[in-house]
Amino acid sequence: HSIVASAKLVSLADRLDRCSQVGVSALLWGPPSSGKTTVIDYYLQRLGDKEGIFRLSLTWIVFYLDVSEQTDAKALLGTQVASPHQPGQFHFVPGMLTRAALHDRGGSLLVIEDLHLASIEVLSVLLPIIHRREIYSPPAGEMVALSPRFQLIATSSAPSLPASMVNLIDGALHVVEVGPLTMVDLEEIIKQRYHFDAALCSILLALYGRLVGASPKGLFRLCNRLELFLSEAASGLDESTRQAILLEAFDCFGAHLAS
Repeated sequence: HSIVASAKLVSLADRLDRCSQVGVSALLWGPPSSGKTTVIDYYLQRLGDKEGIFRLSLTWIVFYLDVSEQTDAKALLGTQVASPHQPGQFHFVPGMLTRAALHDRGGSLLVIEDLHLASIEVLSVLLPIIHRREIYSPPAGEMVALSPRFQLIATSSAPSLPASMVNLIDGALHVVEVGPLTMVDLEEIIKQRYHFDAALCSILLALYGRLVGASPKGLFRLCNRLELFLSEAASGLDESTRQAILLEAFDCFGAHLAS
């Protein structure tokens, strides 16, 4: 399904756009299943809809990085690799961070997932990028300026930001809080994405509202399956189809019903 441009989604994408205009990195911070990835996808979609040099398919390249405590900071910058044709000779192969930051054939966006899991070593590599828009270049042995159209967007689902990340932000990383999807948000998405009638929307939302700890992903998964059933039952729902729908609902939310 295409992304539903809800009022909340548009507002969050607007904030990312403003960060890009002033050259500030952004952190999307919110609980799991709050829509952080969707915000980035919609933001990229908007970039692709712009004309001229902002055409995503022509001039933008996107790098995705999932960090953890095991992420090697040096590998992000690059490594010296032995030449297969010249024994004893080495050449520098830039890592993802270097390739993204110095990409000069259009715009580049680096998306860092789960920044709160990054080690102190990785955060130290990101520090000059976020604060001074420069990166250490191993071949040059010095700091070099980033590409003018480089942008960094990070995400975090941590309940609270670690002290190391707070020190990293220090006013240089703009925090965009992504709150949980409300019932109003869910209703808007379901109505626009699936075109269910008002009665079915009310039933789905009432069911979801009675579950403790259920994820919006489960609700959307059920909607996807319902859409398929309804498209195949143009003449109405027989008893076997109703039973199948009930089983699908239990599959999506059974664990929450049991609790």
